[in-house]
Amino acid sequence: MLLLEQRRIRKLIVSLPLPQVSALSDARLLERLSDEILKLGGFSHVNEAVKNLSSEDQELLGRVLERLDRLCSQAEKQEMPLLVDAEQTWLQPAIDGLVLNLSRKHNKELPIVYNTFQMYLKDSTARLDEYIELADAEGHVPCAKLVRGAYMQSEGERAKMDGKPFPVHDTIEDTHECYDNAVAVMIKRLDRAGVLVASHNQTTVEKAVEQLLEAGHPSDHPNLHFGQLYGMADHLSFALGSNKFNICKYVPFGPIREVIPYLVRRLEENASILGGTPYERSLLWKELKRRRIKLKLDHS
Repeated sequence: MLLLEQRRIRKLIVSLPLPQVSALSDARLLERLSDEILKLGGFSHVNEAVKNLSSEDQELLGRVLERLDRLCSQAEKQEMPLLVDAEQTWLQPAIDGLVLNLSRKHNKELPIVYNTFQMYLKDSTARLDEYIELADAEGHVPCAKLVRGAYMQSEGERAKMDGKPFPVHDTIEDTHECYDNAVAVMIKRLDRAGVLVASHNQTTVEKAVEQLLEAGHPSDHPNLHFGQLYGMADHLSFALGSNKFNICKYVPFGPIREVIPYLVRRLEENASILGGTPYERSLLWKELKRRRIKLKLDHS
């Protein structure tokens, strides 16, 4: 489970925490719903797919929807963002469909319910575009948390087991391009959208800042936030916060056996974190030396 600590100028806002949808449902139920959705052509057919489930599955899914709707209703009442995590590709069509329905109900005026798009997936751009088109046509606000991705190992194992193509982009450069293009698309329509740029990649953050300012938006536009894990890429968070951009620091919490593997996956699968570690270390060392010199001067 993740708690979103959303820092704004002179104000601290804490969003409602939301576990993964699979924590509110049997993952096998989500997989069965995903299979039906794919047969019908994609997540926009979620309501038709539900009707194709067994009566038992429909009853179970009804309970899941009730839990999700209760969380979203509270978020809407408090005018606080609620972020729905992405999961593996064999569960994601169901999650996309369920979040689409939540968006239809709760994002009529404000960006409340955010779906997460893993841009390392080859189909991520098409799914994001479809979600935006549906939101525009139906009159609700599309909200996206953009991440690079977190399940590369399990996706590879599953693809090999099922005899399917690997769903992740072939190169990290393709992933970077896909991610940056998605950020640009959301910023262009920022007055009628919500976006969380969840990235530790300095180049990505700099591009997003440049695009925001070129579009004439203020740095603290309420519909744009940047996010990093607590304790990672803190130099980016500090620089953004100092210039009045909205930033979020994710604080993973829970049993050690669950939190540690989560953090290890981030280190293993996010090359930008690994690449940035020496740079962050050098920044910390410079800051320690600066404080040591200042302390000496203050006491001289």
